[in-house]
Amino acid sequence: MIPLRPTPDMSPRRKPGSMGGNGDLRALIGWLAFTAACLFALAVLP
Repeated sequence: MIPLRPTPDMSPRRKPGSMGGNGDLRALIGWLAFTAACLFALAVLP
């Protein structure tokens, strides 16, 4: 499920000024949600 090449949307470093301060917050929330989903899947599927 992990892409070998990160899409431009997943790499906020290429656009430092496009999203402003909200870019880091949205990325952090996205990673937290992704981690929670992975932990939930690992806890439920086995």
